[in-house]
Amino acid sequence: MSIFNKYGFFVLVLLCFAKTITGQISSDSEFKRPLNVVQMVVGGGATYFSYEYERLFGKGKSFFGAAGAGIGAATIPDEADYPTMPLHISGNVGKRSGFFEFGVGTTLIFNFPDRNSTSYLILGYRLSLPKKHKIAFSFRTNLNIPFNYYNAVAQQDPQFIPLSLSLGIAF
Repeated sequence: MSIFNKYGFFVLVLLCFAKTITGQISSDSEFKRPLNVVQMVVGGGATYFSYEYERLFGKGKSFFGAAGAGIGAATIPDEADYPTMPLHISGNVGKRSGFFEFGVGTTLIFNFPDRNSTSYLILGYRLSLPKKHKIAFSFRTNLNIPFNYYNAVAQQDPQFIPLSLSLGIAF
């Protein structure tokens, strides 16, 4: 085999695979969103405050899902503290780092004689930066099912809080 055929073969191979060879920094690089969030949540559902873990699903830039669970507490004045476990699943639609969040959630209430859980719909805003180790933020409005949270708030029922604010770290 002549020296021209050897170099010609390597040039032909290089030309065939040139489309798939990319640099490490490229506009063709795959978009990566942090998939884990650890956050502190104030309010929401039947919890005054909670610490939650959330997992994000989906690799789309404009839509992804989220599921989370946590542990928290609810307090009734002049009575007792009750441990809670908030659970939720949601979808998020948006561009860049701001997303409209919609979903459902439930909060399990332990050792409370009148009620053992409450369910709610979630509507809110989420800030999800496309970089690891960055701040994660969300503001949510929770609509109690069967939609009687206005009466619960008017009667000062501490078992449902219609607004929540969360701040955490995405990794």
